[in-house]
Parts: sequence; structure tokens; C-alpha cells
Amino acid sequence: MGWRLWRISERRRQSRLRSLFLDDVWPWLEPLEARCAIPRLAWRRLRAPHPAPDGDCDCGIYATLWSTVASQLGRSKWGRRPDFVVGEVALWGTVVEAELGWRSAFAYPQRMFVLVPRRADVFETVRVTTDLERYGVPVEPIEMCAHPTAAAAIEARMSAAA
Repeated sequence: MGWRLWRISERRRQSRLRSLFLDDVWPWLEPLEARCAIPRLAWRRLRAPHPAPDGDCDCGIYATLWSTVASQLGRSKWGRRPDFVVGEVALWGTVVEAELGWRSAFAYPQRMFVLVPRRADVFETVRVTTDLERYGVPVEPIEMCAHPTAAAAIEARMSAAA
């Protein structure tokens, strides 16, 4: 298990998880399978295609420790709708230790925290949270008003649940 941050992607007015750095949309109720994106880049055909993750490549589905994710979370934006999700993710298949966590062949979210900006529209927040419940795991909106950072808000929620 590790932690990661996703963007919220809209497709046909439905919210889904999208990786931060690749345009991978995470499927509902089935694992995301890693693939190496390096051979796809026309300007950089340095490696032969290979299964992901590979010890000699940076490919795979990334996850890290909570402390690493928490250190990257700041204050909320002044947006009208949630744009990011923090979550715990299960990793399996081939798992390679990386510099700040792990890279795996397969992953699926185990629980999610929707980062709700201070001025978010209530109806948008409910719609996004409800859409993300299609992943079949607990989804909690984290309202930023009462906490100085997203990490503090999530830690308060995790402490209350323990």
C-alpha cells in the first residue's frame, strides 16, 4: 500500500481519476495496468518495449509514503470545484522499490480524499464525490475551511476514524 495524488478528469460529465503526469484515466472496478510510455515517444526511442515496471526504466504505477504526499500538499485553491484527490492505493504484480516509494505493475485505489477548495460549489462537490464512489472504495470530501493545509485536514479525518 502506498499513497498518491490524482487529478479529477471529466468525461461525459462524469468524474474519474487521472494520473498527474500521464493521460491515464483509471478504470472503475478494475486495476490500472502499468505500461512503459518511453517507446511511444517518437523523439526518444532509446529502449525496446518491455513489461512495466522495469528496474532499468522509470515506468510503472507510482505510490509513495504518506509523509511524502503530505509534504507536497499545500493550501487549497480558490476554485469552485474539486480538482484533486489524495488516496491510498494497493500495489501488486511486480513491485519495484523507487527513490521515494514504489512502482508497480497493477494498482487500484483503496480509499480517497477529495480536496474541496474553500469556495467550492456544494452541488459540484456532491456530484464529484458521488461519481468517484463508482470505484467501490470509501470516498470522503475534505473541506479545507477548518484546516491550514490539505495534509492537516486528511490527518484529522484519519485520526477521527482510528
